[in-house]
Amino acid sequence: MQRNELQNKVLSKISKKTLETLNDEINKKKLPLWGLAKDQNFENDCLLIALYHDLFGVGYHKIESEVLSFLKISAKSIRHNTKIIRQSIQDWCDAQIVLGSCSDWNQAAQMLGKTEKKIEINLWINSSDFKKTQPENASKKSDEYSYKEDHFANRFTCFSDANGRIRKLYGAYSPKVEDSAFMTLMKDEIETSMEGAVMLGDCGYESVVSKFRKINIVTPKSKQKDGRGIRKLTQKQKARNKLLKSIRSRVECPLGDIKLTWKSLSSCFTEDDTQHSYVVKMAVAIRNFQIKE
Repeated sequence: MQRNELQNKVLSKISKKTLETLNDEINKKKLPLWGLAKDQNFENDCLLIALYHDLFGVGYHKIESEVLSFLKISAKSIRHNTKIIRQSIQDWCDAQIVLGSCSDWNQAAQMLGKTEKKIEINLWINSSDFKKTQPENASKKSDEYSYKEDHFANRFTCFSDANGRIRKLYGAYSPKVEDSAFMTLMKDEIETSMEGAVMLGDCGYESVVSKFRKINIVTPKSKQKDGRGIRKLTQKQKARNKLLKSIRSRVECPLGDIKLTWKSLSSCFTEDDTQHSYVVKMAVAIRNFQIKE
């Protein structure tokens, strides 16, 4: 594979402006990158390789053989450089994930149609488990095991606006922590930082709706047992659930979309939790940056 072919592969997943911006970020710093033959393209090549690895889920040894025509570098050096580059752009990533204010979320929510605005939603809550390599001696009883993925994983929660822009990202944490428990644990911080928010979540958040005063959490109504032990909803509840489903469908699940784009995150991540968090945050930041373009 030639350098231009590698670049075109990366540009099939992210925009040219994103790549140029990331190039500028790493060129500002003197990164401790490994390599014997470093020409003027070396840092940019290492960025392309790091993005290629994370976007396409290609192994380091395979990359070593694929880039041999323009860069002689070992798999060990590629792994090292990829870790350094991920870490080096975390400040840039943080700058792309901006919580904003209630007025910002409301402005984004204006894109929703009149039918959907019968319920005024300005933030969407989603959590997702990202698979990782099984820790040594860990079993399904481990806090790191996800029943949702039937695999060891890290869980992340995001709050996004109507444009699909992720305003806040939490994680990584144990997939054993249910959504309602997470909201309870983070109650004070969320109420303080997101006052005025009207958040739409799934039934996993239903039990904490009454615990919050400064924000409003809206969820579908789960089926309750009647006197005969049969779970059922009233027609009014069914209609409301249908409306909420329509509102949720207007804003795609951003973490699910990220998994589709970043193959290293949809498959089993084989590096440590710190690197896992770096890649998730990088994927979120690039998504947000491209929404702003």
